[in-house]
Amino acid sequence: MITYFDSTMIGAPPLSGTAGAMLGVLDACLVTGFGLQTCTSLTVVGTVATAALPAAHSLRVGAYVRIAGATPAGLNGDWPVTGVTSQGFTFTTNVAAGTATGTITSRHTPLGWAKEFSGTNLAAYRSADVTGTRMRLRVDDTAAVSSRVVGYEAMTDVDTGAGPFPTALQASGGLHWIKSTVADASARAWVLIGDSRLFYLYVATYLPYQDHGTAVCFGDYSSVRPGDPYACMLTGKTGTEVSSSYADLAKVLTSERTPLEACLAKSYSGIGSAVNFFPKSAFAITHNSNSGTDIYSGLGLSYPNGPDNGLITSPKYIFSNTALRGNFTGLLHTPQSCQAAFETGDIVIGTGSLTGRKLFCLRSGGEPTNVKNTVNTGAGVVFIDITGPWR
Repeated sequence: MITYFDSTMIGAPPLSGTAGAMLGVLDACLVTGFGLQTCTSLTVVGTVATAALPAAHSLRVGAYVRIAGATPAGLNGDWPVTGVTSQGFTFTTNVAAGTATGTITSRHTPLGWAKEFSGTNLAAYRSADVTGTRMRLRVDDTAAVSSRVVGYEAMTDVDTGAGPFPTALQASGGLHWIKSTVADASARAWVLIGDSRLFYLYVATYLPYQDHGTAVCFGDYSSVRPGDPYACMLTGKTGTEVSSSYADLAKVLTSERTPLEACLAKSYSGIGSAVNFFPKSAFAITHNSNSGTDIYSGLGLSYPNGPDNGLITSPKYIFSNTALRGNFTGLLHTPQSCQAAFETGDIVIGTGSLTGRKLFCLRSGGEPTNVKNTVNTGAGVVFIDITGPWR
């Protein structure tokens, strides 16, 4: 199940330059869900269940809704939304026709992670999916502008873990996930997209320009090695300087630069401690720049592509210790100069090998003052498959 959430949804927690704000977003999207309402009715006709709500909602077709408290119990659980009205939604069921009873609630379905440990503005999250690595993400959200993040192979409490990535030598205190360029309570735009094993988080950190931001991730990538027990990655920033280079999903780090802002739990040998990695797309040749800018590949490809009027994409690959480890699950880069053609939230309908897929655009990377339609030093774009499955 691929699910996405954003700050415009009804009931979505605000993200700002205040302590604890990051945990509010992660709790809601990973663990609890949000937008809770008590249904005024839930009826089944044929194979269609129709829920009526007392107020407006932000469920969307293709998103998942969690139903609880209904009798018959077969209506409870997580369902893909097939239709929406201003105060209701539908989903498909095999429960017999009739009107459900009970105190029936609905909410946005979370990704299915667990908050394994917690403290004051501290939390450790872990995927509940037993098919993955199930490594932990520790988030220290005690500061205002940024959260400090470290992955762990194992933890015994919110402050104690084994197998950290990055290590203290690689990034003392962990990487930074920037919430805001300044410490204030003004809400920033955010998007979180993921599944039960991996999520991407985008934040428009600079309040005057909410049309682009920075994007980071944590979780299991698609490894070239089946059953890879260390196929878990974490990206972030090594500092809080918002005007410096972003550790961003739209950026490709070339071999001339040490990739301190991207790390894996271990090398492919499984020996030793955490290692850094180079994210790179099939089209990156020489430039340390953002996907979607005209200097990204050095090929000067325009958008749309003349011969087929299309958008060209490729996976983003993970290189470490002179080896190809895998790729960023569900994420695509483009070598075309298309930064002015897309905005965050735009949906691209896939064709060819991506037929049937919806690609969600994130306008990301670049300095905090760059805006849409700027020159090639501005933000780029990256696309994330919101249809799936990813694996």
